[in-house]
Amino acid sequence: TNFGTALVSAYRDTNSAKFAIVAINADPTYAINLTVNLSNLTTNTVSAVTPWITSASQSLVAQTAIVISNATFTYSLPANSIVTFAGQLITNTPPTFVSVGPQAVNPGVTVLVPNAVTDPDLPGQTLTFILLTAPTNATLTSLNASNALFTWRPLISQAASTNSIQVKVTDNGTPNLSATNNFVITVNAASQPVLSSIAIGSQVSLSATGMIGPDYTLLVSSNLVNWQALFTTNPATMPVTFTDTNRNAAARFYRLQLGP
Repeated sequence: TNFGTALVSAYRDTNSAKFAIVAINADPTYAINLTVNLSNLTTNTVSAVTPWITSASQSLVAQTAIVISNATFTYSLPANSIVTFAGQLITNTPPTFVSVGPQAVNPGVTVLVPNAVTDPDLPGQTLTFILLTAPTNATLTSLNASNALFTWRPLISQAASTNSIQVKVTDNGTPNLSATNNFVITVNAASQPVLSSIAIGSQVSLSATGMIGPDYTLLVSSNLVNWQALFTTNPATMPVTFTDTNRNAAARFYRLQLGP
C-alpha cells in the first residue's frame, strides 16, 4: 500500500522465498525518505534487503544491505531513480546444539563428546558439521543426521592445557542457517611414574605406578646411550608390570617413558 509520492510495487517469486520491492522517485530534484512496512509475515521473517539503484549515473548497482527491524526499514530514494530492494524470506528454523559442559581429563585419555542438534525442520533438511577450533589430532565424525562425535586423545605434550572447542552446524534450508557449539576441555598435568619394585630371576620384572591415561613404554639399554623400546602398554589399573626375558647382557638399564 502506497502512502506518499514514491511509486512502490512488490513482487514475490512463487517458486522460492525471494521477493523484490521496486520504488520509483520520479522527482528530478529531491530525494524521498521511504518507509517500508512488511506485513503478513506471521511465520516467516526477513533479516535484510539489498538495494539496487538505477539512475542517470548508475545501472542496477548494488548497495549496502539494510537490516530489517520489526518488519520495517527506511531508505532515502535518490532523485530521479529506481531502487529495487531484493530480499528473501527466512523459511526455516536454525539448528540448536544440546549444551556441553566443561570437562577435565588426563593426557592419554580419549575424550568422546557428542554434539547433538535439535532442528524442527528435520527430517527434510541436511545438516553439515565442521570443526572450527580444536587442538591438534582432534577429529569430528558425523554419527547420524543430527549428531557429530568429537574425538580427541590429548598428547603428553598437551598436558596442563586448557582447550577451547568450536563445532559448527549448518542446514541447507533457505537461507542456510547455522549454530556453534562451544565447550572447554582441560588436560591435567602429567605426573612422573614411580618404579615400585624390581624382581630378578630367570627374567627381570619391573613394576611401576603412575597416572592412568598415557601409554607406558619400557626402554632398555646396555650402555645408557642407545635406547630401544621393549614393550608398550596402556594400563587400566596400577601398578603396571613389565617383563624382560633377556639376561644375556652384562649390564641392563631401564627407563619408563610416557606417551604418546
